[in-house]
Amino acid sequence: MPHSPVLPGERIQTLDAVRGFALFVILVANWRGFAWPAEVYPAPTAVLHAAADLRAQFVVDLLFGNKFISLLSLLFGIGFAIQLNRSSARGASFPAFFSRRLAGLALIGCIHAFLIWWGDILLTYAVAGALLLLYRNCGQRALLGWAGALALLPFWLNLWLIAAFRPSAAASAPRTPVAELVARASSAYVQGSWTGRLRQSFHDWRVNNADGYFTVLIVLAWFLAGVFLWRSGFLQRLPERAGPLKRICLSCLVSGVAGLLLVHYVRQTWQPRARHFPALLLAAVFVRVAATAAVSIGYAAGIALFAGSGRLPRLNQGLQAVGRTALSNYLLQSLVGTSIHSGYGFGLYATVGALQAMGLSLAVFCLQMPLSAWYLSRWRSGPAEWLWRRITYGRPVSTPSAPALP
Repeated sequence: MPHSPVLPGERIQTLDAVRGFALFVILVANWRGFAWPAEVYPAPTAVLHAAADLRAQFVVDLLFGNKFISLLSLLFGIGFAIQLNRSSARGASFPAFFSRRLAGLALIGCIHAFLIWWGDILLTYAVAGALLLLYRNCGQRALLGWAGALALLPFWLNLWLIAAFRPSAAASAPRTPVAELVARASSAYVQGSWTGRLRQSFHDWRVNNADGYFTVLIVLAWFLAGVFLWRSGFLQRLPERAGPLKRICLSCLVSGVAGLLLVHYVRQTWQPRARHFPALLLAAVFVRVAATAAVSIGYAAGIALFAGSGRLPRLNQGLQAVGRTALSNYLLQSLVGTSIHSGYGFGLYATVGALQAMGLSLAVFCLQMPLSAWYLSRWRSGPAEWLWRRITYGRPVSTPSAPALP
């Protein structure tokens, strides 16, 4: 029996709500990339000076930074496991089907990365997804072992840097001043021609993906964790898991935030480096990785609890609608963000601080929820999802009117 798309009634609404919340997290974390060049993205405080912006950026880094990769990657892994089970039940070839799916994702990622916004994650997902195919027959222990080893990649990398450190090679090449980088990007995005914008965008993409292999492996770790979680059977009985979910949510959020605050304090106080407090550096990296994962898991457990509680039904439906059209909404966020800051829009490049960015993120997402619900009341899937399915299945996929979300 050939592969076919999942029907709306077959979807797991809790996972859609978690995916929708992850889109909010990604929007808040990504907004600085719409407003500043790639060199500024890892260290936005280099261009933020107002006290309110510095406090807002601290909140973004603490509660949003690097959390969306974990959440969305975990969900991608869960989806992979579900599709693999469906394929096995139908007796269809899963590698061929999933390869077409990855090719479609890569194509959409190329359009997004080079024509819309350089901070694309879809290409990374396509590459990591190709590696995920190699693990499809692994047992649970192997999946958990590989996921843990890959998630600790920052720790292993810093351990290698400490072991290979040579004082004579410590001096780095002169760096271009931040003000010059910002002025160059602002000129290209606000006043430049389309070719100038494309050149600057490609430059930012290369800077952002200078360690792309690293991101691919971290994403793969969360993919594997998602496969493990689905195969464990925990998600299939979520309505019965309210007690464990509450404990997971509370313990992960409290321990995760506390760990990230501790890492921030250590960095500000001792500034550990490969040649300066190396053991403290390794401890800080380990705690940061574990704490970031804990916060992400706490978010997922909290949204799962909320989705099953029946409270605030309009918010719940809005999150589910965004989650069902996640790819379209991800692309829409980039279109809106770049339009606000580029010359073909409002031209606010390099002028929006962290506090304003948080407000804009919240406003855009609050509009996305009713827009997504309205769209799904008329069509089965989002436009980008339709295109992805068309590429995956190699034939037109009908999207008739769907009933309103329950």
